[in-house]
Amino acid sequence: MIAPVYPHRDGVGLLICETVERDARGQLLVRGLFPACEIGASRYRLPDAADSAAVLEKLCFVFFVEGGEGEFEASLAIHATEGGVAFDEHVGRLSADRDGATVFVVRMAPFVLPRFGKHHVVLKLDDREYYATCCFVESDAEGEGEHEDEIEGYEFGVGPSPAAPPRRVLH
Repeated sequence: MIAPVYPHRDGVGLLICETVERDARGQLLVRGLFPACEIGASRYRLPDAADSAAVLEKLCFVFFVEGGEGEFEASLAIHATEGGVAFDEHVGRLSADRDGATVFVVRMAPFVLPRFGKHHVVLKLDDREYYATCCFVESDAEGEGEHEDEIEGYEFGVGPSPAAPPRRVLH
């Protein structure tokens, strides 16, 4: 068995969207992109819950893995910077090819969030962790909380680029 080669921190990227679909040509179509990793959600009180929470019908975390090679056990954790864990589970096995990017999609439907605010998104490949920060903000049904002026804030490789895909490099 060949030992896996783990990707460098700048070789793992993240984008967050509502859904990812495959078209007739095999291309992935991203729908409902949250470009600044700021996710707007309406407040929702869960039955039998003491606190209010946000519930999104569906949410996808799309990871791009470049530079790694081998088979990895993948886990995903999403937790508030202070407190509550929204998700923490093994999500599958990832096969990475050193010669290209591997796309790994984790789709959650519904996605229940215990609190608004900044959260860490942590992708764990075996015992290696890659993380990014996103923010869940309260919004109304009209999509308030979306800020188009933040589109220039993408991180890609060494620095932001207006032509870069909308994803955050994980640390």
